[in-house]
Amino acid sequence: MLARRLSRRTRLAFGLGLVTLLLLGAGPYALWRWQPEHVPEGLAGWLPRSPKARPVVYRYRDDAGRVVVSDRKPADGRPYETLEYHPERNIVPSLTPPPPR
Repeated sequence: MLARRLSRRTRLAFGLGLVTLLLLGAGPYALWRWQPEHVPEGLAGWLPRSPKARPVVYRYRDDAGRVVVSDRKPADGRPYETLEYHPERNIVPSLTPPPPR
């Protein structure tokens, strides 16, 4: 009923506006979904984790010399190594049984 009351020009403008909003939303969604490593850091904190995201972990040594692996950079500015964690891979080395004798 409402569509009949609106003019053809108004319906066309509304439709074009809706398509424009959908296209503007499709770009950021595609970036988040298929290339999450390119999402700006400030925006990444507000978005849910992408299924394709590869978490970054940091490896460094603490004051006692022990190796620490964390998802956060060391706060005191000590040197660290950035590692890329691949969730789809097995991180535990596989053990093959010794050959039978």
